[in-house]
Amino acid sequence: MNDYRCNNCDFTLPSGSGGYSYIEDESGLRINYEEKSKSLRTIISEIWGFSDYRNWKELVRIHTGFNSYCICLDCLNIFEADISPNRNGFSKDDKICPKCSSNHVHTELELVGKECPSCNEGKIEKMVVPLI
Repeated sequence: MNDYRCNNCDFTLPSGSGGYSYIEDESGLRINYEEKSKSLRTIISEIWGFSDYRNWKELVRIHTGFNSYCICLDCLNIFEADISPNRNGFSKDDKICPKCSSNHVHTELELVGKECPSCNEGKIEKMVVPLI
């Protein structure tokens, strides 16, 4: 696991690997499936309520993704968004802050080694935290 924090002030970003893999339920709610100790097929069966796996590849293609931890450099809002390009070259979400509508947004991984957006003096560091 990794921690992301400023080496000068107390500014921190979410711990982990920069985000998480998810599967959407029928309402569009994104469920972190990396936390589960079950296979993706089992999770799909539980979420979508069927055990016929003939269409599971289509469900995976349409209803899974990766939510990155993002931060707005204008208002410091931290949020999650699926901004990774899919097979067609488009992302599911825009890289726009849901709080202030700014497009001055970076993922926490993009901020590593860069100036802290909070104090503007330190740098964001990625610190490996050993799992105990």
